[in-house]
Amino acid sequence: MSDNASSTFIGDNTHGSTLNQGSIITGDGSHVGNINHFHTATQEDSARKSCLRDLLAALGDDPDDYRQMLEDRKGPKTLGTCEWVSETDAYKSWIAKSSSLLWISGDAGKGKTMLSLHLVSSLKRDSSAAHVVHFFCSRDHGRNNGASILRGLIYQLLSQRASLFKHVLDDYDKHGTSLFGTSGIELISERDQENWKSQHGSTILDNRGGLCIQPDDFYSYCGTLLLPFPLGGNGHVLQGDDTKVKAYEPGQDVLYHRGIGNPFVSGWGTPLTAILINWWEQVENDSWRVDENGVAGGDELWKKADTEEDAEDFKI
Repeated sequence: MSDNASSTFIGDNTHGSTLNQGSIITGDGSHVGNINHFHTATQEDSARKSCLRDLLAALGDDPDDYRQMLEDRKGPKTLGTCEWVSETDAYKSWIAKSSSLLWISGDAGKGKTMLSLHLVSSLKRDSSAAHVVHFFCSRDHGRNNGASILRGLIYQLLSQRASLFKHVLDDYDKHGTSLFGTSGIELISERDQENWKSQHGSTILDNRGGLCIQPDDFYSYCGTLLLPFPLGGNGHVLQGDDTKVKAYEPGQDVLYHRGIGNPFVSGWGTPLTAILINWWEQVENDSWRVDENGVAGGDELWKKADTEEDAEDFKI
């Protein structure tokens, strides 16, 4: 370019926008071009819709559609049915708190599902309830596992709050539909554990740890927490029957064991619900600090289970 060139416009490098976010100017004032990398609202909206479609395909069906199917299958309710639950002290206490648990329990056929359907429908009609997400499990539809529950909750949150897509779209752009497959959501499996042990000749796994979930004859599902390091060497880890893990037998799976318990019950594992309730109680009681990334503390959090001061908090 000659020395006497002046303010010459050479070209434009615009991607999806007419907004000039920057430009290239030569030393003599020549305008070489604009650099505009800006996704339009239409492109972002298309990415969101594609993301939701792929997540829904992995999930199988919309949680709201499945809820409606349950309501249709059970038939219309008698006027006033289930309305009593909203008058109970337990419900009023739960609805008044920003973080609390309403536990509905009972034998099969006692109406747990009907009460849950009623509560979800009522809350969805309540304009003061900003966001309501739900998930109804079913063995018949492959909806009775942790991955399906997570997919269902994530799908509803994204559908209701578009701002949450910022946590998903970068990974979705990178991985596509595989992000929502079993490899993207499921926690470490027993097969992964055995493969690692056989390949490395060691009972110590790599740093992947996680919550292993398996069907059980006595409970619907039981859980085993696998840590990326052995625990129990201090001799303080408590089991459900108040016995302690022997200091000379530390392991990566020693937390949340029920102990000897009842030898006449074949399914004496730890119910998954018991582990999840314990975690919720730790947060509710401020024993576990929560930040923008979830529960804070990393590996040090689990090591508290092997201290005299905190061992009781980790007992099921």
